[in-house]
Amino acid sequence: MDRRWISKPKSSESYKKGVEEFLRFASQNPPEVGKVICPCIRCTNNEKLKISTARKHLLNHSFDCYYTRWIFHGEFDPTACSAEGSIALSEKNDEDVNQGDDSKSPEEPGDLTGQPKPATNKDRVMPKPAEDLANIFR
Repeated sequence: MDRRWISKPKSSESYKKGVEEFLRFASQNPPEVGKVICPCIRCTNNEKLKISTARKHLLNHSFDCYYTRWIFHGEFDPTACSAEGSIALSEKNDEDVNQGDDSKSPEEPGDLTGQPKPATNKDRVMPKPAEDLANIFR
């Protein structure tokens, strides 16, 4: 489904049509009968509203332009891992570790990457006080 309407002006026909298409889609996987999770910029997918109220929110407040994969409305999220996928990935990682070169010892016990430890806080350069940074903005 084309989602370019989300960034169009609220008064445009393409935005209004997109809101209706979204509400049709969302009503197929409702959290409760007759309600949808509202993706307007005020609710940000945190409120279950009647479809008519969600329509008003979307037409008055705008659709959250960052919500382009509708995972709270029944759209499949291909980046999510299934339990089987997690187990398979875990087994593959175990194989990779077991096939590693035993002549190299890890930097720290439990560190299987062989990479150096990240710098500690004492190794980091601290920023200048705010007074010194104020000169940058003059």
